Amino acid sequence: MFRATNPMTHDHSEGHLTISIAADYAKGHHLRSTARAWLDTQNVSAEDRDDILLVLSELFSNAVRASDGSSEVDVTLSRGGSSVVVEVANSGQGFELDQVRAPTAEREGGRGLAIAAVLGTLRVHRRDRHTVVECLLHLH
Repeated sequence: MFRATNPMTHDHSEGHLTISIAADYAKGHHLRSTARAWLDTQNVSAEDRDDILLVLSELFSNAVRASDGSSEVDVTLSRGGSSVVVEVANSGQGFELDQVRAPTAEREGGRGLAIAAVLGTLRVHRRDRHTVVECLLHLH
C-alpha cells in the first residue's frame, strides 16, 4: 500500500488504485504523487504516465471546482491489459458531455475535458448521487 503525507485514504491492489481525497486544489500534488508511484508499479511508459497524470489532474480540478460542499473526491485508476481508466467522482451537480461548450481563446477554462477527450475516451454518468467522469486511455 502506498503511503501519503497528507490525510487521504487509498486502497491499492494489483491493477487498481482507489483514493478518497479532500476536494481541495492544494491536494492535487499529493494525488499526482500517489498516482505516479502506482503507475510505476504497473510498468506504464513515461509518455503514457504523463498523459494519465495530465488527465487525472484536469478531472480532479474539475471535480474540486464542481464540488457542492462535499469534503471528498473519489479517484480510481484501473489497469486492464493495454489500457488505464481514470475515474473521478464527486457529489457535484451532474452534466452531459454534449452540453459542454468547446474551449475558446477568449473564454477562461473549459480545456480540461477537451484535453482528456483528445487523450482518451470520456464517459459521464451518475452513481449514488455522485457525478462520475471516466476516461479510458489506451497505452502505447
